[in-house]
Amino acid sequence: VFTVVTPVTRMLAQLGAQPLRRQPVDLSALAHRILDDLRQSEPYRQVHLEVQADLVRWGDPDLLSRVMENLLGNAWKYSAKNAQARIRFCTRLLPDNRTAFE
Repeated sequence: VFTVVTPVTRMLAQLGAQPLRRQPVDLSALAHRILDDLRQSEPYRQVHLEVQADLVRWGDPDLLSRVMENLLGNAWKYSAKNAQARIRFCTRLLPDNRTAFE
């Protein structure tokens, strides 16, 4: 039997072993920290970064941190070939009053 263990599979397995903690999480501060780390890892890159201020949502801080690192890390990685890259983290209200993250 051949089993493929991907980073996502590993993350889900680790999360399943921990109870979820629901509390306010400052997603704006989290996004800034992650993007600052990415910028320090490649200081020569010219990337316009935009993060909505005061974006706080309820959730598990560890899970949200992993999700944000994955999403923003992918945005950073896949925008590398764009000379004028722009990464934007914000919300918008959908017609049915749900919130969408961009």
